Amino acid sequence: MLEGASVSNVTSSVNVSANGNEDLTAGGIIGAVLGGTVSNVSATGDVSVTGSNDVCAGGVVGVSLQGTVRNASATGDISATTSAAEDAQAGGIVGTSPQGTVSNVYATGDISATNNGDSMGVGDIVGACHGGTVSYTALVMVMTVSVDKEGKEG
Repeated sequence: MLEGASVSNVTSSVNVSANGNEDLTAGGIIGAVLGGTVSNVSATGDVSVTGSNDVCAGGVVGVSLQGTVRNASATGDISATTSAAEDAQAGGIVGTSPQGTVSNVYATGDISATNNGDSMGVGDIVGACHGGTVSYTALVMVMTVSVDKEGKEG
């Protein structure tokens, strides 16, 4: 977790996968940001989170709590899957951004979330944004966004 610090001028070209029974978050650059800044970054690769509690996946950052993500891009498929009735959030740049700021970003790829009945957030840029700000974003290709509950196609 990045807390109150910054990450900048980073390029990542890897696939990221997180699996387990606890709350899980993963991103193409960093899993979680708490009050920090991620800027001038680019991530290429798929991000997949699978668990039995809350799961969150983002092309750049999994969770950005009161953080800032700017001047960022992501290319790859993003998926968040939980086998329980828990939260599942997936976004092209940030999985969830409570009270955060996301600006000047773009993403390409397929995005999906699956759970068994609780809340889900799926978005081309941010999966869920609670009291945050998203601005100056662009899609450079049409994305497929799907939501799947209990094995049903959305």
